[in-house]
Amino acid sequence: MAEYSNNNGRLTARYRINESLLNNLPGMVYRCANDLPWTMKFVSAGCEALTGYKAEFIESSQLGWSSFILPDDLHVTRVTVNTALVAGEQFDVQYRITDKSGRQKWVREQGTGIYGSDGTVEAIEGYIDDITPLKTAVRALARSEAWYEEKIRPELRRQREQLAHADRLHTLGEMATGIAHEINQPLAAISLFAQAGRLLLEAGDYAKLTGVFDKLSKHAHRAGAIVERMQDMARSQERARQLVDLNVLVGGVVELAEIDAQANNVAIEVTSGQDLPHVQVDTVQIQQVILNLLRNGLDAMRSIHFGNGRTIQLVTQQSASSFLQVDVIDSGCGVSSDIADKIFESFSTSKVTGLGMGLPISKAIVVAHGGQLMFRNNEEGGATFSMILPVAATGDQGE
Repeated sequence: MAEYSNNNGRLTARYRINESLLNNLPGMVYRCANDLPWTMKFVSAGCEALTGYKAEFIESSQLGWSSFILPDDLHVTRVTVNTALVAGEQFDVQYRITDKSGRQKWVREQGTGIYGSDGTVEAIEGYIDDITPLKTAVRALARSEAWYEEKIRPELRRQREQLAHADRLHTLGEMATGIAHEINQPLAAISLFAQAGRLLLEAGDYAKLTGVFDKLSKHAHRAGAIVERMQDMARSQERARQLVDLNVLVGGVVELAEIDAQANNVAIEVTSGQDLPHVQVDTVQIQQVILNLLRNGLDAMRSIHFGNGRTIQLVTQQSASSFLQVDVIDSGCGVSSDIADKIFESFSTSKVTGLGMGLPISKAIVVAHGGQLMFRNNEEGGATFSMILPVAATGDQGE
C-alpha cells in the first residue's frame, strides 16, 4: 500500500511538472485529429495568447484549427503537412492565422504524425508559435536594406569616386614635370621634322617627304597618346565597366610610369601571363591602382643604391581558375612593422609628403570590383603588392 502511495505521488508530481512546463511555453502545444478541419483534442494554455480563445473552447470541437488559417495559406499548409505525414517525417511550416479579435498573425508550426499499428495516422502532435515579431523585424530589415541600396550606396559610390578622382589629380600633379618633358620630346621632334620637310619641299626633293611625314605622324601620335591618358585619368565621371585584356591595361600604365622610372634610373620589367581571360573593370580606376602601386615601389627604391641599376618587376598571371593577379615587386626597404597592420588605412603613410590616401583608395577600388589588394615583404628585401581581380563571366569573354 505504501509503495502504491509513493508511485501515485511520483506520478502526480510528474504530471504537475509536465503541466507547468506546457502552460509556461510561449506558444501552443497541441494534439489534433487527422481530419479535414484538424479538430483539436488537446491544447496547452498558450492557445489563449495565440488565438484569443481559452483551451476549453478550442477543445470543445466548435472550431477546427483549419478555420484559423487564412484561406490564401490553407492549401499550401495542408499539402506540406500531408506530404510529411505520408512520408513519416516531421513537418515545419509557416502561415498566417486570424485570432479572435480579427488580427492576423504569422505562426510557425512544427509537428509529427502519431501512427497506429497498421500505419494509419491516428493523430497529429506538435507546437505552434507566434513569429509575427520576427516577420515584422525581417520586413523592417528588408525596407532598411532597400533604403540603403537606394539612398546610401549610391552616395558612398559617389564619394569613393570623388576620392579616387582627387587621388588621380594628385598623382598627375606630382608627375607633371616628367609628363611635360615627355610631351616636349615628340613636340620638339615634330618641329624639327616640320622644318626638314619645308627644306625638302623648297629643294624639290619630294621622294624624301614621305619618310618625314611618317615620322611627323609617329611623334604626333606619341604626344597625343600621352595627353589622352592624362585626360582619362583626370576625368571625374564614373565609367561603365569594360571587358579588357589585363596585359593591355598594364601596358598603358607602364608607359606613364616609365616617365618617373627613367627620371629615377629605375627600369620597369614586365612579365605578362599568356592567354589570360579578360576582366570586366572600370579601366581608369584599375589603371589608377596599378599606377599607385608602381609609384609607391619607385618611391621605396629612390634612396636605395644598386651597382647594376634598379629594377621594379610587374607580373600578370592567373592565380586561380576564376582570378587574375598583378604583382608589383620592388627591391626597396619593404614595409616597416609599425605601419604594416594599418597600411591600407586612411592617412597611414611613411612618406614625408603625401596624404596617405593612395593605398586605401586603391583597396576600395579593388574590393568594389570583387577583388583583393594585399602585400608581403620579400625575403631578399623590398615588398610585393598583389592586386587580385575576378575574371569576367564565361559568357562575356568573347572569341
